[in-house]
Amino acid sequence: MGLCACNSTSLQAVEQWMRVCLLAYWQLLLSVDLAQPPYLPWRKIPTNAGPQDLSFTPRQVHLNEIGTPTLAPRPAGKAPGRASSFTPTPKTRYPIIYKSKNPAPSPATVT
Repeated sequence: MGLCACNSTSLQAVEQWMRVCLLAYWQLLLSVDLAQPPYLPWRKIPTNAGPQDLSFTPRQVHLNEIGTPTLAPRPAGKAPGRASSFTPTPKTRYPIIYKSKNPAPSPATVT
């Protein structure tokens, strides 16, 4: 679980890391009842499933039971759109530029 992942030489940093790992493990133990089973609904659940087969991650915990810090999404509804009396200005039209029949001489070849 990362208990030995701290490679610090400071004793205070190692103790702090141990506390963080302890709190994370404690949260996992407290949320074990809220976890979904790791099996898909259409799959058959084995009868001899042990604790190692029922391990879970924090993502499998139901957010409906714990709650979420975000607000519920609001319905978007229909946009009001343009006003009925609005008429956009017409697009500016530019004249077409045609290629000439004889290409212009380049400055390096003019003598």
